[in-house]
Amino acid sequence: MPNIIITGAQLYNKGSEAMIHTVTGELKNKYPNHHILLLTNIEHDEQDVRQFPYELITLSFYDRLVLYFHLTPLYEFMYRVTKKRSIRKRMAKLRSAFLEADQLYDISGYGLSNQFTVRHQGSYLLNLLLAKKYNVRAALLPQSFGPFTYSKTLKPFMHYILRKALAYPEKVFARENESYQHISAFRPANVTPAMDLVLTNKAPEAKPKVQREAVALVPNKKLLNYQSKEEVIAYFSNIIGFLESKQENISLLYHSREDKELCEEILESLAEKSRAEQIPVVEVTSENAEEELHNKKFIVASRYHSIIHAYRSSTPALVIGWAAKYKELLEYFNQERYHVDISSLQAEKVMQQLDVLYNQWKEESAAIEKKLATLDRQDYLL
Repeated sequence: MPNIIITGAQLYNKGSEAMIHTVTGELKNKYPNHHILLLTNIEHDEQDVRQFPYELITLSFYDRLVLYFHLTPLYEFMYRVTKKRSIRKRMAKLRSAFLEADQLYDISGYGLSNQFTVRHQGSYLLNLLLAKKYNVRAALLPQSFGPFTYSKTLKPFMHYILRKALAYPEKVFARENESYQHISAFRPANVTPAMDLVLTNKAPEAKPKVQREAVALVPNKKLLNYQSKEEVIAYFSNIIGFLESKQENISLLYHSREDKELCEEILESLAEKSRAEQIPVVEVTSENAEEELHNKKFIVASRYHSIIHAYRSSTPALVIGWAAKYKELLEYFNQERYHVDISSLQAEKVMQQLDVLYNQWKEESAAIEKKLATLDRQDYLL
């Protein structure tokens, strides 16, 4: 049974999890006799591994280097000296994964850019070089790319390896126009603009009409890279205050486990503890996301795939983001008036946008539903 390798994903982020379920579902339909395995950069909790329905293998940057340059004997010696154990069997398993594979799909939402460490970028590019080495067909599914700005000393090497690795995949899909421009500098032909693969997955199942009775807040810990924790918490606390003044039911959702602490700190910031006790903190999974968001009037969100799931449920969103992917997604749905750039956020303006959405959410929901029906599906698979 040949392997299909999936790279660029992990299990603790629900957006990544949604992409895994979307891609594996389509792969099983098209290639029912293939074995699907996920190659990941990080160790996962044992419980996650047990619950994951496909094989999961952790592959470090150094594992990739060893595999590509056939350095297993040297690697084995170093492991025995420094860690008193053998890695020969593990390396044989990794090599076998590529030898028995005929397809590789990268589903990184965002994994190739100078915003990441050289090691992280190296791991991404080595996946493609290993695919080429072992004659495994490859595709980069819709994702963000770039920028690719490097120091004078690093630039020649990085540009060389980018061109070499990115020339190999048969299909490359860029999710935003900005990403398209970045990746085309190193792959001048055969880059296809595409919407997010979760968004363009099979049309959402028809849901019964429900009374939309609540508003959900979906923070993102990465906001703290652009504003202080105190400021971010204050923004969400003010939003909660506004919604409470309208007698709205409110919930805090975390779409990634790393956001749970921020949700709890937002609640702790509320002056009245009785208020905090009335606001639940709920984990959203890839399986229940659309069901969880279907009964919401709108959401205030910073997690990209929470917005994707909301739109698939015709639920509008006030979006606090920082990257082009947020802006272009909202522009596609004619929702750009509800986009807030965290790097230049003005509290007063946010409250004004919130007030507009609060009064127009029904019209915006209808507009999103209408636009959703026009989405074209693309064939991402090889």
